[in-house]
Amino acid sequence: MTRYYFPFDSGPGASVMTAQWSKMARLWKPDGVIFGYANEYQVYADSSGKQVKVKTGAVWIKGGYAYDTSENTIAMASNSSGTPRIDVIAAEIDWVNNTMGVVSITGTPGVTPVAPTLTKTDGTKWQLKLAEVYIANGYTTVAATDVTDYRTYTQRGQINVLGFQPASLNGGDYSTNNSGAGGLNWKQNALGKAEFLETVNLYKMPDRYSGGGFKAKVLLHPIPYTLDSCDVAWTANANVTQAQESTAGLFKEGVAAQKFTIAAAFTTGIAAYKAITSIDLSKQKYVYCWIKSDVQTTLGQLQLVIDDTAACVSPVKAWDIPALSAGVNTLVEIACGDMSGCGAIISVGLKVVTDIGAQVVTLDYVCMTGQVIIGMDAVVLTTGSNFNTAAFGSPQYSVLTTMRYMTPIEVEIATAVVAGGTPAPGNFAKFRFTRKNDATDGHLADAAIISASVYYSEDY
Repeated sequence: MTRYYFPFDSGPGASVMTAQWSKMARLWKPDGVIFGYANEYQVYADSSGKQVKVKTGAVWIKGGYAYDTSENTIAMASNSSGTPRIDVIAAEIDWVNNTMGVVSITGTPGVTPVAPTLTKTDGTKWQLKLAEVYIANGYTTVAATDVTDYRTYTQRGQINVLGFQPASLNGGDYSTNNSGAGGLNWKQNALGKAEFLETVNLYKMPDRYSGGGFKAKVLLHPIPYTLDSCDVAWTANANVTQAQESTAGLFKEGVAAQKFTIAAAFTTGIAAYKAITSIDLSKQKYVYCWIKSDVQTTLGQLQLVIDDTAACVSPVKAWDIPALSAGVNTLVEIACGDMSGCGAIISVGLKVVTDIGAQVVTLDYVCMTGQVIIGMDAVVLTTGSNFNTAAFGSPQYSVLTTMRYMTPIEVEIATAVVAGGTPAPGNFAKFRFTRKNDATDGHLADAAIISASVYYSEDY
């Protein structure tokens, strides 16, 4: 029998080399960024040049441990290839050179670029992805939106939130039956400004909970603000005939779409418009509509317009409709751009910019999205606690996040929430998610929570 053992101060187990230590230490915990340590090696960019920045943090890779107490700046390679590429920022352990660190790995340019493959060779080099960075052709700076987080964690426990009470502005009375309608219909889990959703369930803290605060990732979907449903007739101008399109399959939302038969004599201008109640749209970020033409159009031949005067006679904002294939009903998404002059909009319209002859245009459900801030707080209860006197801790919030219709987006509450009560193994946690009542939160409708995951530090 051959037996190996280490480490000891003397004897056969006193001589411990890298391979032996790694074999032992990798049993202690899985690879990953150390959850809750400093700024967790967050990679970000701030348009300060061809570079990204890596915040302080610590990482565990194959029994190796590294940490940084100051922020690092990593230069990114230039790109004059003619196509974009994706680079990777990774933490690595290099057994050949006896080092650990954070490095940039340059990808291969392509029309549809993919991230480079990481090195994972035991005993030589092992890399752990922290982020991907989109590098445009001819870029001069890396923007915040070019960085995508890919960190995986160790020492992190996870609670998947399973259900919420109905949205409220006030806390419930736990001595009465206030559970509301059940189910996990995400449209029910919708938050207006200042509203919050409390979890239906309590979550028992596991034995490995090591103390400290809670962080969270929340998957959101916007309830878009309806600028006009297109269910009620628009006003058509000369040489344009308006009709309600209520045939099933030919409208997309509500009970009808607007159908405009534009005669060849029309040429250009506002084809049709709709009066709406005055609304401040200055903080909206995207505008959407379903639109179809019976002839092919190119970018900008049609426009969606809004105006602070009646009948869209002098539009304050005009958005180019993308190219449309003949007869195809298309959901169009357009970035709003500068909306500073859109504080009192009273009409919305369809404009023909280029005379392409007679055409039939169908328009449905004009809507918009803005930005939101989501927060979380928590309370931890012990057996025998009085729910009505238990106090939640102070909330922490996500960054201001732009909502996209039909596109769920994940937001992170990255600052640890200090729970009220007694956070400890065996006690019971309850979480509350809120939409911040903040002037910068400009989304005019609700934001729905599809799912939420809460994270905490664990002992190993």
